[in-house]
Amino acid sequence: MEVQKAVSRILLDKGIRTGLIRIFGHIENVVLLSDKDGGILNEKRVLNRAGQLLRCEGIISEMDGKFDPVLYTTIGIETEGGMMVLGGVLQEARVLQCEFVLESFDDIFIRKTMNQTGLPSWTDVFTPGESGELTVDESIVSTTSVEVEETEEDEDDSTVPSPGDILNHFKFGKCLVQKVDVTTDIIQVKLPSDRSARLGMQYLTFLLIDESEDGIRVFDVKGKKS
Repeated sequence: MEVQKAVSRILLDKGIRTGLIRIFGHIENVVLLSDKDGGILNEKRVLNRAGQLLRCEGIISEMDGKFDPVLYTTIGIETEGGMMVLGGVLQEARVLQCEFVLESFDDIFIRKTMNQTGLPSWTDVFTPGESGELTVDESIVSTTSVEVEETEEDEDDSTVPSPGDILNHFKFGKCLVQKVDVTTDIIQVKLPSDRSARLGMQYLTFLLIDESEDGIRVFDVKGKKS
């Protein structure tokens, strides 16, 4: 089967809209897009032979109504002069033998659009509301500073992070808590990329692992098992 069709079928069958996919194995009849002469993905390279996937991965997100990931790929091909390594964005390829690792993000939904460079970038982040429906997170903007907003919370509940605390998120890494709304179970954080996102606390577990002298706490954050 062709790689993109196989991935799309899996995502559709399992209802996966956001996540991370890595593919390993052997493919043939490969088409790669790469950058040339200052242009973005304007070089098309067709490889009419078999090769080994050295790296092939992408973030699953929604763009133009589709959830196919952009697969950044490195492929090794044996030639008469030895091994040749080529890279680019995978457009087409026929599977000879492949395995994959697929991680599904259940507490966040990402939408991308093409930016001025002609590459996809995050524009919206959706999180499940109280009804279970996805609601737009308008805080997905680049930030250069963090404005901490105080919110009311149960002071006796040490498992609930507060503004200024640090979260070691299982997907996004080290995040800074900006705002906590316990009435809607939404926590707003600054991601390592300097963007802000809102996460549903009901889908997460928080483990307090450290607290500094100035009161800043550090939590390990994992997804709840369904």
